[in-house]
Parts: sequence; C-alpha cells; structure tokens
Amino acid sequence: MDGVPIEKIKFIINELHYNIKMKGTMVFIILQTSCKDDMEIFNIVSGVCSIKIFGKKGEDYSNYIQILERCWQDWKTEKVTAFNYNIVIKMYISIGIYDKAEKELKEIYNENNEWHLKFMAQIHQGSGALEEALDNITKAIGIYDKNVKSDGKYKFAFLRDKAEILYNMGNDDCKDVLKQAIKEVTDKELKKEWEKVLESWIHDR
Repeated sequence: MDGVPIEKIKFIINELHYNIKMKGTMVFIILQTSCKDDMEIFNIVSGVCSIKIFGKKGEDYSNYIQILERCWQDWKTEKVTAFNYNIVIKMYISIGIYDKAEKELKEIYNENNEWHLKFMAQIHQGSGALEEALDNITKAIGIYDKNVKSDGKYKFAFLRDKAEILYNMGNDDCKDVLKQAIKEVTDKELKKEWEKVLESWIHDR
C-alpha cells in the first residue's frame, strides 16, 4: 500500500469492514469516492485480501476479489512490475483460488524462475500436493542461491515455506529449516512470531 496515506487506508478499511455484506458494486462506489485512482483502490483492496486484515477463516472475500480484479484488469494495461503481480498472486493463494494464481504467475515468470517455483510450492501445498510442493521449493532455493542478482535478503521467505511444507508432511526436518529461516529474517516482529511457531512445533512432536 505504498504511497497511500495511512489515515485514508484506515478510513476506507473501516468503511469496508462495516459494509462487508454489501455487493461489490456498492463497495466499489465507496472506494471510488475515497481514492484518487484505480491503483490506489487496488493497493487497498489487495492489502485487505492478501493480508486477511479481517482475519477470520471463512470470511467472504468475494466482493473484494471482484473489486480487485476490476482494478487489476484496468491497471495491467499500464506498466506494472513483478511486485504488483506478486500482490495478486499472493491474494489468490491466500483465499484458495489456485487456478487464477497460476494464470497470473505464468504471465510474469518463466517456469524456471525461483519465484515461480516458490509460488507453485504454495499452490501445491494449498491443494494438498505436498511432494510436488517440496520439490518446487527445494528447486526454488537452489536457483535463488545461484542467482547472481540475488543479495540473499529474501532467503528467509523461501526457507519459511519449506519448513511449513515439511511440517505438514510430518517431517521433523521442519524445525531445523525454520531455525535457519529465523536466523535469516531481519524483521524483529516476524522473528518473534516464527520463534513462537518453532516452540509450538517442538512441543507438538
């Protein structure tokens, strides 16, 4: 949501929160009156969807998806970056719409790109294909490590995905991989959150 004033974000999110049962077109009108352009609407709505700002499983995101897609299709005709695509892909994965996530993924990355493989690992994990997910993330990490353009600052995200896949497979190596991810991550809040996850995994098995 870069470039969008925080107070505007809070106001619009509150409006959306109280009108969550409204039809997509009605919510879109609220956004149009509060935002300067489709890009700003896109940033806010994608944040709501991908971060799951309302936080409850089973939340009805259909209205927000409709708005996001409406903005995205218009905005895509302009110059967009891989980062912008990543927001959409993450949003689709987080709410389990894997076919659309994969479609957007194919538009921006080739199949041997580390980010393509990372997202495919998430898609396979979400659909229960854990062996495929592990294969994807293992390849992704290998490519990421060899990429001369990579400065290694996102290695933690790849390791975190691998740890979660291993955990869901019942593989105890998940703990060591998560320890590696914790060592790599620089965000203090994220580090604390992952340390709690690691502790729960240790006590779980």
